[in-house]
Amino acid sequence: MATRAEVVKFLRKHATIRLYKNLKIALTDVLLALPDHVYKYLTKNLLIVALHEIPMGQAFYFPKPKGEYKLMEFHYRHEMPSNILRYLVAHELGHLMYGQIIPKKGQTWKSMDDMADNYAKAWGFPKTKEIKRALEKLR
Repeated sequence: MATRAEVVKFLRKHATIRLYKNLKIALTDVLLALPDHVYKYLTKNLLIVALHEIPMGQAFYFPKPKGEYKLMEFHYRHEMPSNILRYLVAHELGHLMYGQIIPKKGQTWKSMDDMADNYAKAWGFPKTKEIKRALEKLR
Protein backbone atom coordinates (compact mmCIF):
# COMPACT_ATOMS: atom_id res chain seq x y z
CA MET A 1 0.00 0.00 0.00
CA ALA A 2 1.10 3.55 -0.64
CA THR A 3 2.11 5.63 2.34
CA ARG A 4 0.15 8.70 3.39
CA ALA A 5 3.19 10.83 2.44
CA GLU A 6 3.19 9.36 -1.11
CA VAL A 7 -0.53 10.00 -1.51
CA VAL A 8 -0.29 13.55 -0.18
CA LYS A 9 2.60 14.27 -2.56
CA PHE A 10 0.64 12.84 -5.50
CA LEU A 11 -2.50 14.85 -4.69
CA ARG A 12 -0.54 18.11 -4.32
CA LYS A 13 0.08 17.98 -8.08
CA HIS A 14 -3.66 18.33 -8.72
CA ALA A 15 -4.51 21.94 -7.91
CA THR A 16 -8.27 21.66 -8.41
CA ILE A 17 -8.56 19.03 -5.66
CA ARG A 18 -7.40 21.57 -3.08
CA LEU A 19 -10.69 23.41 -3.54
CA TYR A 20 -12.71 20.40 -2.36
CA LYS A 21 -11.69 19.15 1.07
CA ASN A 22 -14.15 16.22 1.12
CA LEU A 23 -13.05 15.04 -2.33
CA LYS A 24 -9.41 15.23 -1.26
CA ILE A 25 -10.23 13.12 1.81
CA ALA A 26 -12.13 10.57 -0.33
CA LEU A 27 -9.26 10.35 -2.83
CA THR A 28 -6.78 9.90 0.01
CA ASP A 29 -8.90 7.15 1.62
CA VAL A 30 -9.25 5.21 -1.63
CA LEU A 31 -5.63 5.60 -2.75
CA LEU A 32 -4.40 4.43 0.66
CA ALA A 33 -6.59 1.31 0.37
CA LEU A 34 -5.11 0.19 -2.96
CA PRO A 35 -2.45 -2.51 -3.17
CA ASP A 36 0.94 -0.94 -3.92
CA HIS A 37 1.20 -2.26 -7.51
CA VAL A 38 -2.32 -0.98 -8.27
CA TYR A 39 -1.55 2.43 -6.74
CA LYS A 40 1.61 2.76 -8.83
CA TYR A 41 -0.16 1.70 -12.03
CA LEU A 42 -3.15 3.98 -11.56
CA THR A 43 -1.26 7.09 -10.48
CA LYS A 44 1.32 6.86 -13.28
CA ASN A 45 0.43 9.59 -15.80
CA LEU A 46 -2.88 10.27 -14.03
CA LEU A 47 -4.38 13.75 -13.96
CA ILE A 48 -7.37 14.50 -11.75
CA VAL A 49 -9.69 17.40 -12.47
CA ALA A 50 -12.33 18.46 -9.95
CA LEU A 51 -15.26 20.56 -11.08
CA HIS A 52 -18.41 21.27 -9.13
CA GLU A 53 -22.17 20.83 -8.99
CA ILE A 54 -22.77 17.55 -10.88
CA PRO A 55 -22.18 14.40 -8.78
CA MET A 56 -20.66 12.06 -11.34
CA GLY A 57 -17.22 11.13 -12.51
CA GLN A 58 -15.57 10.15 -15.77
CA ALA A 59 -12.35 8.40 -16.65
CA PHE A 60 -10.44 8.97 -19.89
CA TYR A 61 -7.39 7.55 -21.63
CA PHE A 62 -5.32 9.58 -24.05
CA PRO A 63 -2.73 7.83 -26.21
CA LYS A 64 0.80 9.02 -25.60
CA PRO A 65 3.97 7.96 -27.41
CA LYS A 66 5.50 6.57 -24.22
CA GLY A 67 2.61 5.02 -22.31
CA GLU A 68 -0.90 6.13 -21.56
CA TYR A 69 -2.15 9.37 -20.13
CA LYS A 70 -5.13 8.98 -17.79
CA LEU A 71 -7.59 11.65 -16.67
CA MET A 72 -10.23 11.44 -13.96
CA GLU A 73 -12.83 14.19 -13.93
CA PHE A 74 -15.06 14.78 -10.91
CA HIS A 75 -18.12 16.97 -10.84
CA TYR A 76 -18.50 17.70 -7.17
CA ARG A 77 -21.29 18.82 -4.84
CA HIS A 78 -20.28 19.97 -1.37
CA GLU A 79 -23.21 18.17 0.26
CA MET A 80 -22.26 14.78 -1.18
CA PRO A 81 -21.76 12.23 1.63
CA SER A 82 -18.24 10.89 2.05
CA ASN A 83 -19.25 7.25 1.47
CA ILE A 84 -20.61 8.18 -1.97
CA LEU A 85 -17.48 10.18 -2.80
CA ARG A 86 -15.23 7.28 -1.84
CA TYR A 87 -17.32 4.90 -3.93
CA LEU A 88 -17.19 7.26 -6.96
CA VAL A 89 -13.42 7.64 -6.67
CA ALA A 90 -12.94 3.86 -6.42
CA HIS A 91 -15.41 3.24 -9.29
CA GLU A 92 -13.62 5.66 -11.64
CA LEU A 93 -10.24 4.17 -10.70
CA GLY A 94 -11.81 0.81 -11.51
CA HIS A 95 -12.52 2.03 -15.03
CA LEU A 96 -8.88 3.07 -15.36
CA MET A 97 -7.71 -0.27 -14.00
CA TYR A 98 -9.95 -2.08 -16.48
CA GLY A 99 -8.25 -0.07 -19.24
CA GLN A 100 -11.22 0.26 -21.52
CA ILE A 101 -13.52 3.23 -22.09
CA ILE A 102 -15.75 1.96 -24.89
CA PRO A 103 -17.59 -1.38 -24.90
CA LYS A 104 -16.09 -4.03 -27.13
CA LYS A 105 -18.29 -6.16 -29.36
CA GLY A 106 -20.77 -8.03 -27.20
CA GLN A 107 -20.23 -5.77 -24.19
CA THR A 108 -22.55 -3.11 -22.82
CA TRP A 109 -21.95 0.12 -20.91
CA LYS A 110 -23.53 -1.62 -17.92
CA SER A 111 -21.04 -4.50 -18.09
CA MET A 112 -18.21 -1.97 -18.04
CA ASP A 113 -19.75 -0.21 -15.03
CA ASP A 114 -20.16 -3.59 -13.34
CA MET A 115 -16.44 -4.28 -13.86
CA ALA A 116 -15.55 -0.89 -12.35
CA ASP A 117 -17.87 -1.68 -9.43
CA ASN A 118 -16.08 -5.02 -8.95
CA TYR A 119 -12.75 -3.22 -8.60
CA ALA A 120 -14.28 -0.69 -6.18
CA LYS A 121 -15.72 -3.53 -4.10
CA ALA A 122 -12.40 -5.43 -4.08
CA TRP A 123 -10.69 -2.29 -2.74
CA GLY A 124 -13.26 -1.95 0.06
CA PHE A 125 -15.67 0.57 -1.48
CA PRO A 126 -18.72 -1.40 -2.63
CA LYS A 127 -21.81 0.10 -4.24
CA THR A 128 -24.26 -0.39 -1.38
CA LYS A 129 -28.03 -0.10 -1.68
CA GLU A 130 -27.74 3.27 0.07
CA ILE A 131 -25.21 4.52 -2.49
CA LYS A 132 -27.27 3.16 -5.40
CA ARG A 133 -30.42 4.96 -4.15
CA ALA A 134 -28.51 8.20 -3.57
CA LEU A 135 -26.96 8.13 -7.04
CA GLU A 136 -30.36 7.46 -8.65
CA LYS A 137 -31.74 10.56 -6.90
CA LEU A 138 -28.84 12.68 -8.15
CA ARG A 139 -29.28 11.76 -11.81
